Amino acid sequence: LMLNMVNGSAQHELNRFFQVLNNEHVSESVVSAAALCKARKKLSNRVFYELNSTLVDTFYESTEFKTWNNFRLLAVDGSVTKLPCSDELLKHFGVARSCAKYPAVRMSQLYDLNNKLTVDLQIESHSVGERNMALCHLEKTSKNDLILYDRGYPAVWFFKMHLEKGVHFCSRVKHDFSNETKAFLETKSRDRIVELPCVEKSLRRCRKEGLSTESIKIRLIKVILPSGKKEVFATSLTNQAQYPYEIFSSLYQRRWGIEEDYKIMKCRTTIENYSGISVEAVLQDIRAKVLTKNIAAIAIFEADKIKEKICQGRKAQYQIN
Repeated sequence: LMLNMVNGSAQHELNRFFQVLNNEHVSESVVSAAALCKARKKLSNRVFYELNSTLVDTFYESTEFKTWNNFRLLAVDGSVTKLPCSDELLKHFGVARSCAKYPAVRMSQLYDLNNKLTVDLQIESHSVGERNMALCHLEKTSKNDLILYDRGYPAVWFFKMHLEKGVHFCSRVKHDFSNETKAFLETKSRDRIVELPCVEKSLRRCRKEGLSTESIKIRLIKVILPSGKKEVFATSLTNQAQYPYEIFSSLYQRRWGIEEDYKIMKCRTTIENYSGISVEAVLQDIRAKVLTKNIAAIAIFEADKIKEKICQGRKAQYQIN
């Protein structure tokens, strides 16, 4: 029932569910909404997390999935959603702003841009930072992954965590990210390998995490937009022959796919339409809809192979719904 993306009233959804299940012409009240509520209290939201992990792992093990330069192309981004007004939710998740009335939850997603799968989803209170949530995603990554980040994530200690695990990254950085990026912007060079020292906050965090405090070698890429604005990317792909400058502008644009997926979550799966006001109910709803979204993504992946055969020799390609 929950994987069916419950959007209406609980009783109406139950009636329709059992009508279809029992192949009846008319829907009847077989199970009450109160019985459903009581049963859900016995179900941990972790079941949806574990099922999603199994689904994703099985997909990668059994399929020739899409890659970019032999990398599984991933992106990480966060999103904040408003929750129903509830003392329990307010106490557990907190609010997005001090003046806010409703509680809010912070989500962080590790997303496969080519295969349109949510590899991992972290759900925390709003007070937890996006960088710390992003580090949890590293448990789901391997040495054949390349992760794209926006400019809110970069820090020397953050890059070190990826290098320690052997996971490659490409991130947009702020112009004043470091003295090295400032100097790089002043030059005519568009591609340079630099040594980033470990200073200030990164030094303290490295000592806390038991990381080396030595400088790290990073490649800086400068892209000038049609408007004349300059963007700077920092990446661990330091082999300039294997990964030429020309690929990075279009590579970073691929990160937009994770923004579109959050739109699908909020508009198509209506992830903010919660069926309960307890912490467990909220976590069940979010994780169940993410699992359903991934099931649909894999169905689309398979349907795409059929579409390619059907559309051979045609001027226009079908769009899979």
